Amino acid sequence: MKIGFINTGGTISCVESGSGLSPLSAEEFRQAFHRLMLPILLSRLQDLEIEHVDVEFNSSSNTLDSTNLQPSDWCLIAEKIVNNYEKYDGWIILHGTDSMDFTASALPFMLSSFRSDASSLYLLDKPIVITGSQVPMFHRSNKNLELRFNSDAFGNICGSFEALKANISEVCVFFGGKLLRGNRVVKVNADGFQAFSSPNYPILGRMGINLELYSENIRQHEYNKNFVLSQREMRDIISNQIKYLKSNINNYPVVQLKAFPSWYGKSSSLMSKLIDSIVKSGAKGIVLESYGEGNFPSGNPDNPGLGANYKSLLNASNAGVLIADSTQVLTGRVDDQAYAAGSWLSKVVAIATDDMTSFAAFSKLSILLSLSGLYGYGV
Repeated sequence: MKIGFINTGGTISCVESGSGLSPLSAEEFRQAFHRLMLPILLSRLQDLEIEHVDVEFNSSSNTLDSTNLQPSDWCLIAEKIVNNYEKYDGWIILHGTDSMDFTASALPFMLSSFRSDASSLYLLDKPIVITGSQVPMFHRSNKNLELRFNSDAFGNICGSFEALKANISEVCVFFGGKLLRGNRVVKVNADGFQAFSSPNYPILGRMGINLELYSENIRQHEYNKNFVLSQREMRDIISNQIKYLKSNINNYPVVQLKAFPSWYGKSSSLMSKLIDSIVKSGAKGIVLESYGEGNFPSGNPDNPGLGANYKSLLNASNAGVLIADSTQVLTGRVDDQAYAAGSWLSKVVAIATDDMTSFAAFSKLSILLSLSGLYGYGV
């Protein structure tokens, strides 16, 4: 089993310093990993071969705290996977936890092909597992790096390789003993080892003495062997798609806007001013993080059409800004027609996101907008 290993950075590849956690260079982490972790992995997976694949991030350490990841960095990660797809049986991606839910949502879309109606064709036929940790993997003892005794990194790494061995052809997240579908994850704990959850989709597996898989939850599809990334023609299509994304994704910024209690008057509101400012800044998409089932304050409780927020969202839609209606509630789905407080959103052409996470909605909207010129669909 030959694995491509991408270290994007994050807590897992940091060490304590005088100014807090600081990133190790990609090379120093690589050397410590091969010295300390690889022998342990080989005791379980005798045929394992790991090759580190560097992503050229814009940082001195060639890694990034995930707080600083941009949508263009999703492109760099996807590009490395596609350009080296033939060489490996699967991929491990180390990632910071702060924006892991964004990247885990974006990669499945980036590795799919899109049709002229913006529907997608799933092409992935090898496993990709994203993981990280809440505590660094290593600590510095004198000049040497050693495994840190209280880190969750060890278990997350071992579980990730077990998941690769199971050969699940999805983008997954392994964290805290659970295997999760990537575009369903949400970070739910800032300082505990059970940092990620999948509120609207059951887990794919759980690590105990062995990795127990729940096959009924895993993507079941009959592959057409002509339409998978193992085929050169399909890789060429996705490679061109990623090149196009790299050139365009910064031109199609998307903003998340959370509903919150704020003042409103007859002709203006704090929220309407925020919406106007977002549009003026050049945003091409807005993901509303609404209340409940998709309810968003219109600015007028008696007549939504007269509300300042309604008018600003309508102006945004008329200006070509695509609006998605998501929810800030973890569990459940969006039904913005359930209440009058949300039913007006259809009049400003807001698209309900069903049970997608707001992170998946943000990622998918960013990618679809950026690819609209390539595939010619209307957005």
